[in-house]
Amino acid sequence: MIAKYYGKLYGGHAEVIARKDFDKFGFTEYYGGTTYGGGAFIFYVRALLRSRKFDVIQIHSLDRLVPQLRTLYGSKSIVLQYHGHDILNRWREKRKRWEKADFISYSTPDMASPEMPERARYIRDMVDTDIFKPADVERVPGTAFTFSYNMDSEAEELAKKMGLALTIAKRFSIPMGEMPRVFSRYEYFFDLRKRTGQQEPIECLGTAAFQALACGCKAVDWNGDVHSGFPKGHDPESVMSVWMEIYRDLWSNKK
Repeated sequence: MIAKYYGKLYGGHAEVIARKDFDKFGFTEYYGGTTYGGGAFIFYVRALLRSRKFDVIQIHSLDRLVPQLRTLYGSKSIVLQYHGHDILNRWREKRKRWEKADFISYSTPDMASPEMPERARYIRDMVDTDIFKPADVERVPGTAFTFSYNMDSEAEELAKKMGLALTIAKRFSIPMGEMPRVFSRYEYFFDLRKRTGQQEPIECLGTAAFQALACGCKAVDWNGDVHSGFPKGHDPESVMSVWMEIYRDLWSNKK
């Protein structure tokens, strides 16, 4: 999405590559980009070689590449994005990787830590509002939808309490292009999640909740609070304005 709106809003050029096994949502297939099969080592080498063509190298989660990129391309700007288990409670453990990046972002507030550097910053996940908007389907009152995320029993209990008919789907089971039509059929989306091995729920709305809000659902959070309306700040224009500020700072510092 960043690559798409970098071009659409600012006329920039970006290319995206990913390992096929790790693109569970089919982002590269939907947006463009290249996925590669094969082992990790071959992908790492390919990523290192491809990076020589670009001014900014933006890495999602694969932080082990960052020190190698810094050694190979000392003058290039390296941006590292974290999304969840890749950094949660692991800032000290991963210091030798992230310390080589020029800028670090994390996608939910619960990933923040006193051990992270000053240049690390929370940046909201983007919702592609070209795609996620109310679909031309009938929304059925009294219904709720959720993805299974280690809180199925809590979701069922909440649905019973609210008098809602609940549908639970497996994570990654719905292609991204079909999700707006799914969200648009339901009155509520339950955003109840626990990370594997943890007892406490994740106390922030996830990307799926913001996508559901953009499709006209009401989102119910871990505390049972109901949220309505898509919040500004997760739309492409707002998120990309933040990224462009970061890119410009990086470019000016490299001159």
